Amino acid sequence: MSIAGRCDNVRKKIGEIHLAGESLTFWESVSCPDPEWDNFLFSTGFEHFEQTSLWGEAKKPEGWKTGRIIAIRNNQIVGGFQILYKEKLKFLKFGLLMKGPVIASDDFIVMKSILNYLKIFIRHKFFAVLVQAPDREDRITSELRQIGFRPNFIKWIIKSANVRINLNLSEDQLFKKMKRQKRQNIQQAQNAGIVVRQGSRGELGLFFKLMNTTCQRRGVRPNPSSLRTLEKIWDLFSIRGKIALFFARLNDIIISALIVIIMGEHVSLWKFGWSGEYPHLRPNELLFWEIIKWAKSAGCISADLGPFGTYLLKRGKIYDARENYLEMQDVRFKTGFGGMIVNLQPGLIHFSNPLINFLARTIMPYLANYSLTEKIFYKFIGST
Repeated sequence: MSIAGRCDNVRKKIGEIHLAGESLTFWESVSCPDPEWDNFLFSTGFEHFEQTSLWGEAKKPEGWKTGRIIAIRNNQIVGGFQILYKEKLKFLKFGLLMKGPVIASDDFIVMKSILNYLKIFIRHKFFAVLVQAPDREDRITSELRQIGFRPNFIKWIIKSANVRINLNLSEDQLFKKMKRQKRQNIQQAQNAGIVVRQGSRGELGLFFKLMNTTCQRRGVRPNPSSLRTLEKIWDLFSIRGKIALFFARLNDIIISALIVIIMGEHVSLWKFGWSGEYPHLRPNELLFWEIIKWAKSAGCISADLGPFGTYLLKRGKIYDARENYLEMQDVRFKTGFGGMIVNLQPGLIHFSNPLINFLARTIMPYLANYSLTEKIFYKFIGST
């Protein structure tokens, strides 16, 4: 993605590395949103909206700020990263780098240079940053560990798995790939008169109410935490045609709803809400199925049904606490659509202070199961 001259006033050059007669330059993007960074993400097959400047802008109402670095080679964006953070105290600035850094180059030197610059950026700007590399990017996770990033010891921030559906099949093949009970439930919903339709911005309040009701049943806080933030997300992503809202209804009664976010040829079934009514009519199975069909007709080649689980740390070793996940109702519901459980990258953490990094390697893994570390983290970060 070429950087136009008009972007000079919204990017500040902060570093340069010479590679075999060429230069890899690093720019701090202070524009939010930054359309060229987003175009790079949308056009190169990266699936994660958390790295878009649109997402950074949308999270501002909840107190988040952004630090974004873009790497340029031959006047083309080849990678970069966006860190979200909350600044409670100047010397205790915690950041989250979710699904990044993004690197669109097979050149190991380019990858290593971007990751080393991430380490430098953390040292100069943050107390600590928690990182989860993009899905399937084992090379990034491995290299980050090589340069000193330590296993994350804070539970539940980093999800460990997702259910992904391959949409490169015919609609009939997708339907037949589901579990038989799931197909029967969908037909039951259709026979009962359940209908799925798309919603509009003016109905976000209704969606937020459904989502909040669902969170109350599950004993968790709603995220996004306010209708204002949800509307901000909608306004930013809808300009690019990257977000959609769907409702399942019976006559004039709205039962459940789901918001999806689109990245290139990939769709994420992002947030879900359900009143809890009419479970015997199976409205949610039909809602998911209609969205899967819609995503396929829109040209998407894969769909994520929502992450679950967490990585844990024990004696310095990362492991996935997934032994009982297949017994969880939510996971059984999603896998019934014929998708595969996909492992996500484990979280890594890096502290700017060498002494604390040493403690993260030697002592903190043994404290990982204590709630104190989580309480300290949530004190400064809160809900993500």
